[in-house]
Amino acid sequence: MLPFVGLAALIVLTPGPDLMLVTRSVLAAGRRAGLLTAFGIAAGAALWALAATAGLATLLSASPDLLVIVRLLGAGYLGWLGLQALLGARSEAPAAIDQSRARRRSPGEPFRAGLISNLLHPGQVVFYTSLLPQFIDPAGDPMPQVLMLGTVFVAIVLAWFSTYAVLASSVRLRGWERLAPVLTRVTGVVLIGFAVRLAVRV
Repeated sequence: MLPFVGLAALIVLTPGPDLMLVTRSVLAAGRRAGLLTAFGIAAGAALWALAATAGLATLLSASPDLLVIVRLLGAGYLGWLGLQALLGARSEAPAAIDQSRARRRSPGEPFRAGLISNLLHPGQVVFYTSLLPQFIDPAGDPMPQVLMLGTVFVAIVLAWFSTYAVLASSVRLRGWERLAPVLTRVTGVVLIGFAVRLAVRV
């Protein structure tokens, strides 16, 4: 379980569209909008977890040998995430959204934005079909294992994006612009390391 928690946390903490969306919500309408966006992202992750519990468990029960294939796909996905982090280390933060437009937004709009963003994220498909199976014991019943791991992943998603929304809305760190590229590069290197380790296990 600990290896999965570590890998899931690393993936969730990797800067991506969801993080940028929370940032934009906070800049546009403050903490409440950021939290609603975080809840929407977590809801999307929960729907993916339920879908994986139904479909992925059946797939693994029918052919455990497919783990070799999905392991290679998972390694490729991790390598892609790491490369994207390294290449995007110098990308600029999103600009603030016009405040007058933010005031006209309905309270449910940030939640819907987070939900749709997560549901349409192609990385979710690869995560639940390629990475999560690496932590499934073929000798056991796949369904409860997938449900448990999916629940853990959703909890990590909710905890991280909610915490980020609160911190981003209450603290302005002037040194963050200089520190962020370094942390992003470190994350990229670690993800690539995970990819190599996963690939050599095949």
